Amino acid sequence: MRSLGYKPLKHARKSFLPSLAAALLILFTGCTDRRVVELPAISPTETQRHQPGRFVWHDLVTDDLPAAKRFYGNLFGWRFTDFTSGNFDYSVAWNHGRPISGLVAKDTEPPHPVSQWLSLLSVEDVDRAARLAEQSGGTVPLMPVNAPERGRFAVIRDPDGAPLTVIRTRWGDPEAIEPEEGDWFWNELWTEDIDRAARFYRELAGYRLDVMPHDSDHEAYRIFKRDGVPRAGAAKHPLTGGQPTWMPYVRVADLAGTVSRAESLGGKVLIAPRPDIRSGTVTVIADPSGATFGIQQIPPSK
Repeated sequence: MRSLGYKPLKHARKSFLPSLAAALLILFTGCTDRRVVELPAISPTETQRHQPGRFVWHDLVTDDLPAAKRFYGNLFGWRFTDFTSGNFDYSVAWNHGRPISGLVAKDTEPPHPVSQWLSLLSVEDVDRAARLAEQSGGTVPLMPVNAPERGRFAVIRDPDGAPLTVIRTRWGDPEAIEPEEGDWFWNELWTEDIDRAARFYRELAGYRLDVMPHDSDHEAYRIFKRDGVPRAGAAKHPLTGGQPTWMPYVRVADLAGTVSRAESLGGKVLIAPRPDIRSGTVTVIADPSGATFGIQQIPPSK
């Protein structure tokens, strides 16, 4: 993964996210007492293999599920399979014949809409991860719960407030493949205190930190590695006043065309392509409900 090379942006839109914890508790009302949630598996096959430290799934918590499906379906060509479980609706997004994401409808009254992509990180032990998060200055908005087909998971916040789902999948993590167009391919922590984040995720996920070379105009870009494999990046938050977050990225073949299509579908460009940001190959977008994600143009492998 190449250096991000972000410079802080002035007058950028602040995140309107209020309390993700409150939204999650509302989302799983009726489920947390028995600690069981009905959710589909995230892998189409039983791999029986776990890769702790790898991001294995992404869930969108949205206040308008039908609109979100229209947006991402038209933007990336995703197709959807719908599930109903208890008091919430859940949709699985498919790309190139593989499930890659979940979209879940939550019920939060205005004026506090909360829509956000949550990245799911594979860990050895979810309960241990939740305890470590609290012991290391983080919080656990959603305590560990079981989904018979999916596995055991919890939602944590690191000490700076970036939310993350930790999971131990029931049937094994999805097979690691080369990301295709429209697939998630990278996750990046945007935070103000990278050194503190490095300590936290070293304990939580077994990460080691590499520092990418950089020039004097840019903050150093860090790579989180486990067993020598790059798993995620970390950088100073590029949006002035933005809340710490894990930013997921989708691979695209036509950056300009994808940006134009996103805007025509009601999305907003938060960080436009610039020569000093990965040679103009990256954009960060907010969907119509405010959930943010990145896209990067990567040429096909020869």
